[in-house]
Amino acid sequence: MSAAGILVPEHEMQAHMQSVARAVAVALQDDGMRQLVLDEIQRSPYQEQKLHFRSLLTGRGAVLLDRMATATARSPQSILAVLDSIIDLEFYMPVPAHRALWQGGPDVLVATVLHDDGTIPTGIQS
Repeated sequence: MSAAGILVPEHEMQAHMQSVARAVAVALQDDGMRQLVLDEIQRSPYQEQKLHFRSLLTGRGAVLLDRMATATARSPQSILAVLDSIIDLEFYMPVPAHRALWQGGPDVLVATVLHDDGTIPTGIQS
């Protein structure tokens, strides 16, 4: 079930999640975008410094949404529509040492997980 309550076939949802991950990875090639994400992670009041992805993109991280749109030659609204067709995403680093060490550099991997089985997924290098 998607964030908007839409029943989406699993293979379709995974394809949409991969397209979002690619757009984020391309956007994070920019130093300013990585710094924005680092600042928001450090500001997060949640356990593991998680960020609600859609809230990030529609709040202080709206420039990240714009970069994602540019990277995919889509409109910001169409990216938000894709987010409606997938599970509600969080933006975070699951390994505590990674959160502690990352200072906004290019050494970041973007990945999505539909079913969390505890393994670190293969992702897309930014």
